[in-house]
Amino acid sequence: MLDFLHTVTYEGMSIFTSSNNPNIPTQLWLAARFLLVFAFLISPSFIGKKINAGLTFVSFGIATALFIFSIFEWNTFPTAFVTGSGLTIFKKLSEVGIIIGFSLSMVLLNKHRDKFDHKVFLLLQFSLLLNICSDVLFALYLRVNDVVNFTGHFFKVASYYAIYRAILEIGFREPYLLLFKELRETSERKDEFISIAGHELRTPITTIKLCAESLKRKMAKYKDARGLETAEKIDELGTRVSRMINDMLDLNRIEVNKLEVKEESVRIDIFLKKTLVDLRRSFHSHKIELLETSPITVSMDKDRIAQVISNFIGNAAKYSTVNSPIQVKQFSSGGEAIVEVQDFGIGISQKNITHIFDKYYRTRGGQKRAQGLGLGLFLSKEIIELHKGRIWVKSKKYQGSTFYFALPKRK
Repeated sequence: MLDFLHTVTYEGMSIFTSSNNPNIPTQLWLAARFLLVFAFLISPSFIGKKINAGLTFVSFGIATALFIFSIFEWNTFPTAFVTGSGLTIFKKLSEVGIIIGFSLSMVLLNKHRDKFDHKVFLLLQFSLLLNICSDVLFALYLRVNDVVNFTGHFFKVASYYAIYRAILEIGFREPYLLLFKELRETSERKDEFISIAGHELRTPITTIKLCAESLKRKMAKYKDARGLETAEKIDELGTRVSRMINDMLDLNRIEVNKLEVKEESVRIDIFLKKTLVDLRRSFHSHKIELLETSPITVSMDKDRIAQVISNFIGNAAKYSTVNSPIQVKQFSSGGEAIVEVQDFGIGISQKNITHIFDKYYRTRGGQKRAQGLGLGLFLSKEIIELHKGRIWVKSKKYQGSTFYFALPKRK
């Protein structure tokens, strides 16, 4: 507002009756610079704090109104320019004060440089430097339309462009640079923590499972049913925690684009039979049946695809009754090898199906024993997509669910 009035009050604009008085636009220039340098000086103290936008707008609005009234109505704003003699002492001293203010702003901003993206910080400092150059020229001109004054306006426009680049363009197009720098750093520390913690936890969990296996053998030898049940429970819990740790590590790899698949040529029917032998030991509470296979060769990462099958069967076990069957089929369709895992549990509503492969999503109404982080199906989707395959589900409420994944045949 003050800059606008500064422009339209110049001689020749023919908007104000007093537009032939160069003192008024010079006073408005000083008022605008006072507000600008004040904003730069106080802004570092608001870094990391929530700003009340309404209060800020009202405060600057009141200050603007006071400047306007002091210049146009009350005539209390000191004289800044006298025709014939040029700039007054007040104008020159004000420009020196403004230059000092911008210089101090550069120092204060430098103390908080770690709070800014490097590119944003440099642009803000460059804007302040341009403002200083501009005010040096505005303290030296003799006439309002001489070359020195003219050049000073170019520095001012350049300083505003630097602000635009720092706050508007970068802030809107690349907001994480300006608004989420600390969040990004926190996320990086979180990723590092998960990676270290996950690997550190694997050792004690492995030891617990080995001890549980040894205890199971001893309890079976001495025919101690209660001890055997306890050892099996320890082993089951160890397996569950191990899966959760692996899921967290895989999620972390996905978020940093480091989840990899090591593909090799595999007969999927043979692979599936071997994988189910191991899974039957882990999910002994259900009858895992292999109903159909087809001799198809695909390119895949055996460990990752085994993880997907384990997630499908684990999900089926969670949401179906003990000793109910889980049926597995593997067949060929077109240029794909398809694996399906069917359960006869509580099923999934149509509302939940659309979110079933989302991160951290878990359907409601499952059995109390169902536990986990809600990552299994999300990770399965990511793994299958890395194999350039497809994944989907068919289900009806209370009629069970069938999960599918398809991998392209090896050419």
